[in-house]
Amino acid sequence: KHKPFDYRWGRGNRPVMNVSWKDAQEYIQWLNQQTGKKYRLASEAEWEYAARAGTTTPFYTGECLHSDQANYDGEVPVKGCPKSIERKQTIEVGSFPPNSWGLHDMHGNVWEWTNDCWYQSYNEAPTDGSSWVDEKCSRRVLRGGSWNYRGSYNRSSIRYDYSHNMRLENLGFRLAL
Repeated sequence: KHKPFDYRWGRGNRPVMNVSWKDAQEYIQWLNQQTGKKYRLASEAEWEYAARAGTTTPFYTGECLHSDQANYDGEVPVKGCPKSIERKQTIEVGSFPPNSWGLHDMHGNVWEWTNDCWYQSYNEAPTDGSSWVDEKCSRRVLRGGSWNYRGSYNRSSIRYDYSHNMRLENLGFRLAL
């Protein structure tokens, strides 16, 4: 139905963007019907576990993030880290080395929808890594930061939320299988 606007940056190997959580769910349903597989959005806990790839630092790259490691606003780095460049748009997925588990672009490029509902804290959150959902949920969790956010907003632990209907040039998704 909805073909996301690409701002004339191109599609190709760039991340999908300008999609809502609901758009992602519709795509997943279509993809599962086409392939017979069970794709889904990761839970918030799964997403952070994958992003950290066994590390305990703010980024899987260590204490700092540089523009040769991720696509973010390098003009506003994490405090104490060097300035780098700001590209002002998405770039091709896989342009940077992957984390130690082989996953690319866990920091920056686009915020990634998770399956979880938004809650201010983790009080009463599932402890088994599953999604925290509620039928009345209208706000969903995003992880990973984006191309137009400062360095500190691209940490492995950063979480953000938007309405499940929101479409923006920095919102996308990653599938789990």
